[in-house]
Amino acid sequence: MKSTNFKLHYLALSVSLVTTSLSVADDTEIFFNKNDNNKIRSNVLLLLDTSGSMRDPTIVPPYADYKKKFKIDNGTNPHRPQYNSKKRDYTLTRLEVIQDVAANLVEITSGINISLARFDAKEKGYLKGSEGGFINLAAEEVSKAKLAFQEKVNKYKPAGWTPLSESMHEMLQYFSGSSLVYGNNSIPDKSTPNSKSGNQYISPIKHQCQYNNLIVFTDGKPTKDTSSNAKTRSLISSRSLPNGLYKNCGYNSNELPKGNDASGRCMDELAWYMKNTDMADQIDGKQTVSTYTIGGFGLGGDAVELLKSTARHGGGKYYSADNVEGLQKALDDIISRVLDINTTFVTPAVTIDSFNRLQNSDEIYYTLFRPDKGPRWSGNLKRFKLNDNNDVVDVNGKKALNNGGFSKDSQSYWSTEKDGADILKGGMISQLGLNRNIYTYTDSNPPKNVLLTTSANEFHENNNSLTLELMGETDSDSRKSSIQWGRGVDIYDLDQDGKKDDINQRIGDPLHTTPKVINYYSNANSQTKDTTVFFTTNEGFLHAIDAATGKEEFSFIPQELLPNITAYRRNEAKDNQKKLYGLDGPIEVWHLDKNNDKDLLISNNGSADTGEHLYLYLTMRRGGNNIYALNVTNRQSPILEWVIKGDLDKDGKADETGDFRELGQTWSKPTIAKIKWKGADELKTVLFFTAGYDPSQDEKTTMAPDQIGRAIYVVDPETGEKLWEASAQASANEKLTEMKYSFPANLSLVDINSNGAVDYFYAVDISGQVWRFDINQKNSGSNNFAKGHLLAKLGEPTGTSIRRFYSAADPSLVQKRGSNNSYIALSVGSGFRAHPLDKTNADRFYMVKDYRPFGPIISGSLVTVTEGDLYDATENLIQDGIDDNAKQQARAELNAAKGWFIRLEHEGEKVLGESTTYAGVLLFTTHQPTTAKQSSDPCKPSAGTGLLYAVNLQDATAVVPSGNSNEPNKKKRHFILKNGGIPGTPGVIQREGDPVVAVGTEINTDALEERDTLYKTFWREE
Repeated sequence: MKSTNFKLHYLALSVSLVTTSLSVADDTEIFFNKNDNNKIRSNVLLLLDTSGSMRDPTIVPPYADYKKKFKIDNGTNPHRPQYNSKKRDYTLTRLEVIQDVAANLVEITSGINISLARFDAKEKGYLKGSEGGFINLAAEEVSKAKLAFQEKVNKYKPAGWTPLSESMHEMLQYFSGSSLVYGNNSIPDKSTPNSKSGNQYISPIKHQCQYNNLIVFTDGKPTKDTSSNAKTRSLISSRSLPNGLYKNCGYNSNELPKGNDASGRCMDELAWYMKNTDMADQIDGKQTVSTYTIGGFGLGGDAVELLKSTARHGGGKYYSADNVEGLQKALDDIISRVLDINTTFVTPAVTIDSFNRLQNSDEIYYTLFRPDKGPRWSGNLKRFKLNDNNDVVDVNGKKALNNGGFSKDSQSYWSTEKDGADILKGGMISQLGLNRNIYTYTDSNPPKNVLLTTSANEFHENNNSLTLELMGETDSDSRKSSIQWGRGVDIYDLDQDGKKDDINQRIGDPLHTTPKVINYYSNANSQTKDTTVFFTTNEGFLHAIDAATGKEEFSFIPQELLPNITAYRRNEAKDNQKKLYGLDGPIEVWHLDKNNDKDLLISNNGSADTGEHLYLYLTMRRGGNNIYALNVTNRQSPILEWVIKGDLDKDGKADETGDFRELGQTWSKPTIAKIKWKGADELKTVLFFTAGYDPSQDEKTTMAPDQIGRAIYVVDPETGEKLWEASAQASANEKLTEMKYSFPANLSLVDINSNGAVDYFYAVDISGQVWRFDINQKNSGSNNFAKGHLLAKLGEPTGTSIRRFYSAADPSLVQKRGSNNSYIALSVGSGFRAHPLDKTNADRFYMVKDYRPFGPIISGSLVTVTEGDLYDATENLIQDGIDDNAKQQARAELNAAKGWFIRLEHEGEKVLGESTTYAGVLLFTTHQPTTAKQSSDPCKPSAGTGLLYAVNLQDATAVVPSGNSNEPNKKKRHFILKNGGIPGTPGVIQREGDPVVAVGTEINTDALEERDTLYKTFWREE
């Protein structure tokens, strides 16, 4: 068989850092925990100003109207306003209004834990006046705490000063479970007994995924508020503070406090500290506190600026409230934000998505992403290295992985500091600057060989060709904001350094993309590599990254995805979508190697070897129905060659006209290959791809025919011109009425005689129909280019259990010594990729024999294979039969069958990736929604369990005596993976010694022990 080495190498390891919970119809559900049965409630601590100024009157409506603003059923009624005959108005004290609003808040709120705190009331006779505050009500579910909360808050009397910083310090002690500072010496009460144990607070933080919030209401500037200054300065002395904060406290650079007289000026530093410091060391992860501030009753000047700074640096928001309506609106908005986050937030967890690696290269690239609230998911690309022991190591040569995840002390290449498991540190995003080369396409005509570096295609707010319509905006200010956001300007001061014109180092999420690593060369002897990593994100960008430095060479966003920028900026998606998609599909590379030297030589002026070029083909997966062709031969001058768009009608169904009327979501990888065409001696390079996926499959309860995605196309890779189509459409070159279902899986191309031309190819549709297309090597063109045959039907189109197939068939040539019964072994598994947590379907893994490996199928001779024609190898009786007779009987049944299948026996177990065949060993992974050890932690996402199967290709017997499961019989076929989540396609690494299997960051040294290389039949582009 043909084995091709070439210097354009493609490799990736995708890692997912997960921090939210969503309800979506796709495989992202695997990362999240809905927490339906044991919901984690956010903590909300309300700190109220009870100082003497709170006795001041404020105008309110008459009692009849005032009472209508509240819904207090079980607590006390609202206060009765007093009529002022001189001013002819009604008033209450400020404290009475806040008491009514707070009491009403707990009456109408559910789903949170509420705590209550207030200021110390020391006043006359105390040298330092009021000192700090105390916890009046410990955290409890709000419906249970309601009456006690209302009773306590309604007993408050205005007295004392305004010790904002000191009270903030006591709140920090409470959240962190530290010692009491002021709560044992306060009046009129001390911190409530159930908030502490001895002199130590009992932290309300119980879970790593719990969201913690502090709401501070005050009507005045801080007074008598210096006792915590020294402690605060000590806390932040070794920390790097953002602009606007100071290690000696203060919020105004022109008003730097001196000595110890910075009354209240440590408030915003404390808020920042609480937001950026782990409040619960005993719990995994980082638990922080967000601070919201409300300035009431005409508060202004420096006091407002301090509260704004406190909220900004504390990760919350500032509100101004001068009356009952304002207070209610502020608190309602804060609680709405808390509840919104609370319903979506879960613990960070590392989950491996996919791993692909080229042999003999030691570079490993990880695409990382972190889901978040709304569509604004963040991502990164990091580089590591594989050492001679097959260990993943960091830039310092230290092992980068620990128990399946990144070591906290690891430092990836390109990073200036240890970045560990934090995907938003280091990597390529740490190298982003404001002067980026970002391009799009703005013309209304279909692109054809368009140079992207022209001013009309520059992605910049000064480019008037980027219209409101293209950006999905309605006004010029919003347009400018979206474009600046897209090119990385920190317009929202997300780094909280007080600047809105510096860099925001972030990119969108590379959820399903697999990077392509391309080695260019810069001298004739190919001694100097110049490597670029290409990958795409759901924000809509293709990023080209210099592999040596991590710096971005250029990025490109298609015109159709420009509105994604607006959605990411606003963190809002249309149609109430939780997830937004862009360029999320596989990337194909075409190197036209005219001189067959296996490299692409680029000179200093950007020109390439004569007649050579390098194209990228980008797909969208759930992002859309298009395929984009880019010429990246010269990375300084990328060219948009063409775009193929699905010709769908307004209902998303196949249109009656158009060359690509069947093109659905572009899931399958376009594949560059050479074919015999029109009888010419010279082979023609073409691009194969399927018509993709019909998203209606996400929610179908029966295997009904799809409306789109039911075709296979061959196009000219330079122009995008359609050359051939197979579908059920009347206009198809190969019309097949049974092509009723979409094709999300990749095609499997076979060059059986190693002459460089595809002889036949396989396609698997969503229903489990396996198609073979024989290419007529003497064709005269599109009309007789290829003949399609329905080789097998493996799905179950009726009943409640529907087997869906999202992965390509894995073809391997089996030739038995002394036998003419050679065949192609087609291996493929089923699994509901759109709902990996589903447990209703009974999925399988199949091996089907195609007995015509060396010639086309003779018309009329094929009998379509069904599951009934296959041997049920689930019990593994060939290897584990009760006696020799049982084993021999099982072997005889296998020999009489047209292949075999294994019933996946764990609840909900499914195949969600392609298999790999090496040296006669079939390697495939499965995912089961349940874990081997169910966690009692309600924060844990439903990652499930990943399994690696290693079986004999021909008979499905185990190739390793016991696996790692310590269970007899069938269980020894598989290894339990350390990482949860969806495991990727197994990759084989052949270095010194025995080959090893890589699944994500896990290396298995047993599955291929003492195996010699077996060249399999497959297609690789040259």
